[in-house]
Amino acid sequence: MRSFVKEAVLSVIAISFFSSAAQARSVKGCQIKHHAVCSHKDLHGQDLHGVNFRHGVLDHVNFRGANLRSADLSHVNLRTSDLRGAKLQGARLVGSKLINTNLGCATLTGANMRMTNLHGLRAASADFTNVDFTGSFGTPLSTTGAIFTGAIGLGGNGGNGGAGGNGGAAGNGGAGGVCGNGGNGGNGGAG
Repeated sequence: MRSFVKEAVLSVIAISFFSSAAQARSVKGCQIKHHAVCSHKDLHGQDLHGVNFRHGVLDHVNFRGANLRSADLSHVNLRTSDLRGAKLQGARLVGSKLINTNLGCATLTGANMRMTNLHGLRAASADFTNVDFTGSFGTPLSTTGAIFTGAIGLGGNGGNGGAGGNGGAAGNGGAGGVCGNGGNGGNGGAG
């Protein structure tokens, strides 16, 4: 009889432990979970390292300066969200909508941004080092000063350099941007 009571008590403890662990935590009114709906929330500066927002709706959210390292933001609607200065190293943004989103000064080193909608993205001075953009589409509004070292999946070619005058050295081609204008321009021929 004692072993039966002991097993029953242990079962109740285990059930209460696992059910409380399965409940999503809440940060500033936003439940941190898969399929989260947190439109128009203020999560600036929050530590959201490794969260799973997969398939969520996070449009018009202030993530300014938030820690989203290794977060799963795959197939998330981040339309018009503010991610300026956010830390997104190693984050998954596969298939996400970054329409009119601001990633200015954000760090996305090693992030997976395959098949992401980049239409109207503002990403001035963002760090996209080693980011995978394969299959991404849309025209970003601004990538001035952004870093794309080692990034893959950028399409298009930069312009050609102009011819040098009177035996002078030729000019360099212009650097390309993201989505359809990527790559560095070639060097011009000798004059």
